[in-house]
Amino acid sequence: QAASEVNKKDFESYNLSEKSPLNWLLENADKNSKIGFDPSLHSVNFVLNYQKYFGENLICLEKNPVDTIWKNQPKAPSSEVFKHPIKYSGLSSKEKIKNIIANLDKKTDAIILTNPASICWLLNIRATDVEYSPLHLSFIIVYRDGHSELFKTGLPRFARNDRVKNLKSYSSTSLRGACAASDVVIQKLTVQLDFSQTNYQIYQTLKSQNINITNQTDPCLIHKAIKNPTEIKNATLAHKIDGLAVTKFLFWLENSLAKNQKIDELKAAAKLLEFRKENKKFLYPSFATIAGFGSNGAIIHYQPTSKTNKQIKGDSLFLVDSGGQYLEGTTDITRTVAAGKPTDEMIENFTRVLKGHIAIARAKFPIGTTGNNLDILARYHLWQAGLDYDHGTGHGVGSFSSVHESPPSISKRSDGVALQAGMILSNEPGYYKTGEYGIRIENLILVEKLDEKFLHFKTLTLAPIDPKLINFKMLTYPEKK
Repeated sequence: QAASEVNKKDFESYNLSEKSPLNWLLENADKNSKIGFDPSLHSVNFVLNYQKYFGENLICLEKNPVDTIWKNQPKAPSSEVFKHPIKYSGLSSKEKIKNIIANLDKKTDAIILTNPASICWLLNIRATDVEYSPLHLSFIIVYRDGHSELFKTGLPRFARNDRVKNLKSYSSTSLRGACAASDVVIQKLTVQLDFSQTNYQIYQTLKSQNINITNQTDPCLIHKAIKNPTEIKNATLAHKIDGLAVTKFLFWLENSLAKNQKIDELKAAAKLLEFRKENKKFLYPSFATIAGFGSNGAIIHYQPTSKTNKQIKGDSLFLVDSGGQYLEGTTDITRTVAAGKPTDEMIENFTRVLKGHIAIARAKFPIGTTGNNLDILARYHLWQAGLDYDHGTGHGVGSFSSVHESPPSISKRSDGVALQAGMILSNEPGYYKTGEYGIRIENLILVEKLDEKFLHFKTLTLAPIDPKLINFKMLTYPEKK
């Protein structure tokens, strides 16, 4: 994608899996090179790692040089905050905070959380600061006694109406101001941060005030990833609503193409959105729809524009990856359909992807298994043909939150996080032939308890898969079933 969209005269492009920014700097910077960074844009872990190599030559900038010359910058988002009621969340904010505090290290007095998804989950609030994700950009201090202080430019309406108990809200994004405003003198406390998520600016500010800091994983992440019975029930409903819209779209697309109607990528994406909007529970997409025909489908995160828009005609494949936000949950689904007559190669490769998809869906695995342990199931049949795909097989999905939720995942990368009952992930193996076509089949799956020792998946997504692309002779009886 970068190769086609970026001016090659001004920029060199590298694949992150082949060369990291750190490796590039080590190759190109000499011992006297001064390397500047914006502390608000890099995590504590990132900066500490770079300091190992560059020491004092790594310079913390007071102001980002881009901000200096960008005169017409848009204002920081500050949308109205609204509550996510217990009929959707399943647990009160008070219960969630109690659970988080119960697992704190005995020496820890307070946690600073900076992940918007964690903050929204913990307080049972949502907002629209971020396109496609119902998030509130802020940071929060949660004290051991259960009271919290939320910091955000523009005082949220819910705070003024006192709709969230034990929470004080301040019109400030300055941590120095936060420390001064705190009822508890934070300087005397031990404060927990997640170095992988907290920006260096916050860490630096706390350090300058001689505050004791400990590094621990954001405790909300695992609690948020394991959906409670209410969230699971709601997610199931959201997928029924969403599956109906996608099924209507696939029916419309197949009939329109059969009648040789003029359909292009943008028109198809707009029609899919139209079908989702038929249900009043649909709020907005969970990400920008990926709708790629032919060679555009081979670009993994392609988004159609007026310049790249292709008409869906001839003999090739159309890939559409989309999702919806509902108060009940977040959806994400990909379908690949045949336009015209697919080649034998397309059918074979689609079937190999499907076999991998089914292998994940049917997997039974012992408690303690990670997504990394399962990833080979999705790739095995592609590997036998010398093929692979350059993305993860699955990511966690939030509950009316971000469509990409850590820590659960299914990928080659070893993250050490065991899959647990209640987690919702995507199952999306694929294959991409550059310049020709792309294939991806994606459903969302729920981890369920099978017995005292084993787990398995339940597929939540409800929409058909194109049988014209399946070589049924390549499928075993259990796969067909």
